[in-house]
Amino acid sequence: MKVFKVGEIARIIHMPEKGKHLLNEVVTVIPMGGFGIEEDHICVTTDTGMMLLLKESQLTKISV
Repeated sequence: MKVFKVGEIARIIHMPEKGKHLLNEVVTVIPMGGFGIEEDHICVTTDTGMMLLLKESQLTKISV
């Protein structure tokens, strides 16, 4: 996680076909635990509580 820090707000800008309904969803970066996680992976949560594991390239920062 190079670009994003825990607590930052982001918007999903790219998803595979199966997750297209999540495009433009606003998410919050949350801490990630565990082993074997790629360096460019980000754990986020939506306002409804759904947790997602995305790549940094799938998100864009939102300035508040």
